[in-house]
Amino acid sequence: MDARIIDDVIGLFKVDRPRLDAAKARHDAVWHDRPADFLPFCFDTAAPERQIYAHLKLDMTDEFNDIDVMLFNGLWGMIGAARSGSDAVPSIRPNLGTCFVATMFGLQPEVLPHVLPWLKNRLTRPQIEAFSVPRDVAGCGLMPRAIECLQYFARRLGPGFTYLADTQSPFDIAHLVRGDDIFFDIHDDPPFVHHLLRLTTRMYIKATKLMKQVSREPLSRGNHGNSLWMGNGGVRACEDTSTLLAPAAVDEFVIPYLQQAIEPFGGGWVHYCGNNARLLDALIDDAPAVRGINFGNPERHDHAALLPRLLAKGKFYVGGWPKKPDENDRQYLSRILAPLQGERRGLILQGGLDCSTPEKAAAAMELWHELQR
Repeated sequence: MDARIIDDVIGLFKVDRPRLDAAKARHDAVWHDRPADFLPFCFDTAAPERQIYAHLKLDMTDEFNDIDVMLFNGLWGMIGAARSGSDAVPSIRPNLGTCFVATMFGLQPEVLPHVLPWLKNRLTRPQIEAFSVPRDVAGCGLMPRAIECLQYFARRLGPGFTYLADTQSPFDIAHLVRGDDIFFDIHDDPPFVHHLLRLTTRMYIKATKLMKQVSREPLSRGNHGNSLWMGNGGVRACEDTSTLLAPAAVDEFVIPYLQQAIEPFGGGWVHYCGNNARLLDALIDDAPAVRGINFGNPERHDHAALLPRLLAKGKFYVGGWPKKPDENDRQYLSRILAPLQGERRGLILQGGLDCSTPEKAAAAMELWHELQR
């Protein structure tokens, strides 16, 4: 990509420091289960300048192979977050896909034009039994590319605007490394699954610590998703595969290793798509290192029942819920806030309203604050 294009787009990224500091303070309050002045509301707004570059036909292969294309693609969301006037904290990651940590086990990524990198192969059982986690993981799999991206993005944008490549979670990494055979292993050979999970937990921790070191990001704090500031627990974990498990398997193979993985970072928050009642109960009641929860399918959950449970445990929900067809903005935000019963804890709201113009974005924030006053 022409360096002049990157320079021009970086020039559009302008941060309002007082707004950013106020946003981080609100996130920090929710993470510490303290009342915020206003609950964080995160969204981005349009960056119409992107149309200037509509002629560029860039696919995921281009992004993987050209670090400037990855920066170019990530910048537009950062520009929208910075312009929004919301509590979104702009950030960019090495966009290397969910297979990132699995490649550190020696698995080969396949780079495709229409999706993020995926895996060409899985490890066999003998390979897993023979594997040991290296003391230094800087040269493993896609980690050199992640380090290169983190350093380059910081050099071009200044410090404090990066977040980690996708680390998933111990069980999700184990599924990626072993493949679907892991579901048979759970029943046929639990000790082998525990062995694999010990490996993936160690790799999750090592990969995360190394990227935080490169980014100069504190272990217990950091950015995520061009939206969040993590103020009392510095990591996110994904438990998508875990939603497929029976309750006993969640208790045995998911929660203990999740706890081990996120404790070195002061805790963290958990995302999953789908729905699994035991997983949700365990994350709320049996995983003290879990500070917050995010749903990939919020429409499958009852937010009015969830938020009081989270408040009672000093935890929070991060995300949004679908707006009903007959709701206006005031009715939607009022419905979202109602279960909190006036508490300014327990929620970091993302999206939900049309904030595509500066005027709509400003009106959304004003309404959000008005309803909390």
